[in-house]
Amino acid sequence: MIQLLFVLLFTSLTAFSAFVAIKLPFLAWGMPKLLPGAESLYQWNGLVFGSHLVSAQILMVWFTGALLGPRRGGLAMALYLGIGLGGLPIFTNGGGFGYLSQPTFGYLATFLPAVIVVGLFARDQRFGRTWLGFFWGFALIYGFGLVYELIVRQQFFSISGWLHLGWVQVLQFLPGYLALLTLVAFVVASVRKLDAAYLGWKQRRLGDDQEPILPSA
Repeated sequence: MIQLLFVLLFTSLTAFSAFVAIKLPFLAWGMPKLLPGAESLYQWNGLVFGSHLVSAQILMVWFTGALLGPRRGGLAMALYLGIGLGGLPIFTNGGGFGYLSQPTFGYLATFLPAVIVVGLFARDQRFGRTWLGFFWGFALIYGFGLVYELIVRQQFFSISGWLHLGWVQVLQFLPGYLALLTLVAFVVASVRKLDAAYLGWKQRRLGDDQEPILPSA
């Protein structure tokens, strides 16, 4: 039951994060004209923190995969996508099956496999494995999302389209995302180590089995 509650919690947090942008000074070269996901700065209606905009949803993909693991994390993302496509306006521009025609839906669609990848890599306490999981999840989202957007915009065979959208959607944010990725991976790996140390201490002190603070992956 507790695991189901965690799944529902992370599904809800992912939906909420669609309307939150994080602004940090190191997250782009120059002032970005577009949000990742092609949302204009002037059209953004969500919460904003800092000076450079990035979507908070990538954080939820990382946290969901690392803390819930591939199965429960995948279920959380499947619920999020299913509810959104079912009609509830929990995507940035609404919801419904018609959202498939949105150029940015490819980024959302890849949340599910990205969470599974993150969960598979981030099963243990090692920072390197966690970092790799976060990186491959990020690469999967932005790689497939960019291809999907180019196809919907009918620019897949356009070199200028690849160069323009590749810069606008991915490359200008890459340094900041890698810095953010490294920070979050370090925090998650550190919390896992502290959790394991605490559990070991409790077992030695009490001599019985204790449940870990974080849900096991």
